[in-house]
Amino acid sequence: MTNLIEFDMAASPTFVPLPPFALIRFKGLVPNHMQLFEAEEGGDAYTVLAVNVIRSDEKFIWESCLDLLNRSVETASGAVRGVYHFNLLNFDVHKELKTFNPQELTHMLLSHSRRLKPGQQRLLKYSSLYALMQKLGEEEWGKIIFKAAVEVFPYPPEKIDLYIRRIYKVLDNQPGKKIAVINDLSQTPLYDAANIIQQERLAKEIQQGDLFKAVPDIVVQDINGHRVLRRP
Repeated sequence: MTNLIEFDMAASPTFVPLPPFALIRFKGLVPNHMQLFEAEEGGDAYTVLAVNVIRSDEKFIWESCLDLLNRSVETASGAVRGVYHFNLLNFDVHKELKTFNPQELTHMLLSHSRRLKPGQQRLLKYSSLYALMQKLGEEEWGKIIFKAAVEVFPYPPEKIDLYIRRIYKVLDNQPGKKIAVINDLSQTPLYDAANIIQQERLAKEIQQGDLFKAVPDIVVQDINGHRVLRRP
């Protein structure tokens, strides 16, 4: 697997608040649009889980961006040769809804497709977009399998603890030190320090955890910056 440090993955929104890793590799997607990475820093191995979410009352913004992305991918699929995976890692939906140019992304997909050999992958950066493109095999025809790892948040904001619990379960059997990054794309952030019910539920979930296992650090990022949720 490609060490994404070579392609400046550390500058992506997911990894900016994390340790200065010497190695980052993408392991794939797990259920519910969650991205799994392996990383190394100072001789320590890490598992990093990254999720992009948007609150349900703003999902129309993401759906509009998804239409633009699909347009780029579908146009490129008609011109490439071979089968490719295209995994979206980061995308600023509010910024790109105003400035995104589907033709430019199509051009980038076509350009990178010509450089890739079967099995190779490359990190693509366009404006706020970070994505991985991998060539699966040679064919006389073209196909790009697009995975957009953005989830409409499935709970009311005061029940963010239920989402944290899901993250814990996914990370439970993963190796090394564990960090989860929640990229909240919402204009009105899900995390609300003034929401007493949310904060009480969240504190209870983080504090109880599993007494016999280290509880992963949870990094929440939104328009207000980032904060680390960890057991006191």
